[in-house]
This record gives sequence, C-alpha cells and structure tokens, in this order.
Amino acid sequence: VDRYNEVIDQRGWQLENFRKNPVIPDCHDYSSIGKILGRAISVNVVDGKLVNRVQFAMDNPLGAMACKMAKGGFIKSQSVGFIPLEWTNGAAGGIGQGNGGQTGAVPDRTYTKAELLEISLVAVPANPGATIGAALESGAIGKSDLKELYRYLKQLCSSEAVADDHTRSLGAANNDEH
Repeated sequence: VDRYNEVIDQRGWQLENFRKNPVIPDCHDYSSIGKILGRAISVNVVDGKLVNRVQFAMDNPLGAMACKMAKGGFIKSQSVGFIPLEWTNGAAGGIGQGNGGQTGAVPDRTYTKAELLEISLVAVPANPGATIGAALESGAIGKSDLKELYRYLKQLCSSEAVADDHTRSLGAANNDEH
C-alpha cells in the first residue's frame, strides 16, 4: 500500500512496451533527453516485486551524478510511471480516503493491470518500500557490472592520458612557434 493508499498488483504488469524503451528518468521528468539517467537492462517480477537493473548513462553528467549518489547511499528510491489498464476500488470508493499507506488496511484502489512506462529514480517515492536496497538484495549488482565498470574506467583513464599527452604536445608546439 503506497502513500496514496493504492496498490499495484505485481502480477498485472505489462512490460513489453517498456522493454522496447527502458528509460530511467530523473523524478518522472520527461521534458528532455538530458533527464535520462540510464536504462533498465532487465526488468521482471521476482517474488512478487518488480525488480530492475539500471545501467547509468555515464556520458550524461546527470546520469554520472545519479550513479555516484546511488552508490553513496543518497538515492535510495525508485518510482514507477504507468498507465492503469484495470483496477478495483476499495471500500472507501475513491482515492484520498486512505490511511497514509498503513499496511493491513483496505486500499482505496488496486491496479490489477498496468502498462509500465518508466522507472524513475526519485527523492521520495509514493511507495516507501520501493527502494534500491531491495534491488541490491536481489542481485542488482553482479560481477559483470563490476567488470563493465572496470573496463569503462580503464578506457576513460587511458583516453584522458592520451588526451593530456596530445594537449601537452600541442601546447609545446604552440609555445615553440611563438
């Protein structure tokens, strides 16, 4: 039960369209491609939970910052953007009658089928249980992620070293000419 006193039945996720464009934007902001923090390299319902693995857009400064913030424990939450396709109303008959997301109460609405549009990294999620920690416990970071990060950093460091050498050479040539 989320803070709006709603529930998404995890068995009802429609993931096909999301998998074609698995964007991870910043706080549900679709205003610019610059707001794309990364992409989901996998998304599935596992043990009754929607679980995804994020590949951060390291060439985007916002994506690189989000990666650092997530690794540092400053970003701990995700939130889903979705289109409700089917739902049932609870005893209260409408949204806003709720209990502030208290577990055990009857939700105002249960979405039984929903199309996933995106998964955002957010500061405060509607569902307090939608944390990155749960994703980490389910194997969100694996050896292949670390190997990929190692290769990226190795390439980045060697590219910067080549660029610095090239810049120094150009600088020296320019100084000789003046």
